[in-house]
Amino acid sequence: MKWNAISVSAACIFIGLGGFILGKITSGKTELSEQDRLLEASDRMIQQRSVDGSTDFRAREIIRPNRPSQQGSGSSIDRKLANMEEIVRGENALTRGRAMLNWIDSLAPQEFEAAVDRFRSLGLTEARMGEYAMLLTAWSEVDPISALAYTTENTNGMATGTVLSAWASRDPESAIAWAKSNHEGEDANPYMAGIIRGIVSSDPIRATALLQELPFGVVRAEALDAMTPYLLKIGADAAKKWVAELSDERLRGGATSRLAEALAKQDPAGTASWLLENINERTVTSVDDVFREWAKEDPAGALANFESLPEGEARSRAL
Repeated sequence: MKWNAISVSAACIFIGLGGFILGKITSGKTELSEQDRLLEASDRMIQQRSVDGSTDFRAREIIRPNRPSQQGSGSSIDRKLANMEEIVRGENALTRGRAMLNWIDSLAPQEFEAAVDRFRSLGLTEARMGEYAMLLTAWSEVDPISALAYTTENTNGMATGTVLSAWASRDPESAIAWAKSNHEGEDANPYMAGIIRGIVSSDPIRATALLQELPFGVVRAEALDAMTPYLLKIGADAAKKWVAELSDERLRGGATSRLAEALAKQDPAGTASWLLENINERTVTSVDDVFREWAKEDPAGALANFESLPEGEARSRAL
């Protein structure tokens, strides 16, 4: 099934926007890496499915029913790879997006490994992260096991998360089973963050349960970051209720901080009030972000609230 021009434009715009910042476990922010931008690209591909019903952005629609299934000749795949290089070197993002989708439709299942290999050899620049996410998502549709075998062997984990997110969005049980069978030890399963990203919009209850099973650490922070876009989508009141119902205190603190930083852009005064009501050593790190947003919109109101704060770390951060 082909995407129309509106769908492609929406996809490319959403894929190209912004950077993805890994959440703070205690305090501080990380700098963006190329792998972070891949997470952002795949995350926006998943989110866009439900943004506009007319777009109906489903990863499985990348694959046409008449996708080639026979083994292509060496010269055929060589020509395809040469064509791909021309596409990704294009200057116009929308043109690249349309051409890349058509090119992906021409690939036979057994040609994806060579395609991903060649694409990676060209350099994973910021401008190419959207196309990279498309390619990995399409591979996950036709052969997720092979895609995961490749990414776990040849990448540092972010590509694996993209494949798992796409797989989980259409077949969560199989993706979860793979993640559990391919992880050993008592530490956090590193594959769960990608799965949570893939299912949170369609099954937030299951996503929340998987999140709460994870121990404190980097993986849980990544999984919580994957939940944040969904929380913003359901609205401030519902999101705050979701946070309040988390049973783990550390997890609840991390969720409060992330949500406060995001909601401060919409309602800084209300967010500051909610954050200060839930202030503790884990949430206090977000006070500076919230008050900064408040001061941009209403300096007098922010100053008045600051002056009412008792001495302590919250007041220092607000200042």
